[in-house]
Amino acid sequence: MEPVGPCGFCPAGEAQPARYTCPRCNAPYCSLRCYRTHGTCAENFYRDQVLGELRGRSASPSRLASALRRLRQQRDTEDEPGETGLSPGPAPGGLSGLWERLAPAEK
Repeated sequence: MEPVGPCGFCPAGEAQPARYTCPRCNAPYCSLRCYRTHGTCAENFYRDQVLGELRGRSASPSRLASALRRLRQQRDTEDEPGETGLSPGPAPGGLSGLWERLAPAEK
């Protein structure tokens, strides 16, 4: 990359030719060390870009309706007895059958 001028972040007397510029304020810098010195500005730029992109995305009414429909169906199927294999009634064979299947330590 072509140098764009002297680095604005190098210590005095050590200025190197700047090959990069900050995407937010166009400040010239020459290395990763100088970028890190000025990094909060660039990080804020990228954060703002991501947040702007996320704000631009909105859910359409049809997608929201579809999601609500799926949630209601899921809730309704979870509420139906027998779906999980558990039933509110007595165990098959009655309570006496259940008692007989218990181990002696469990009785």
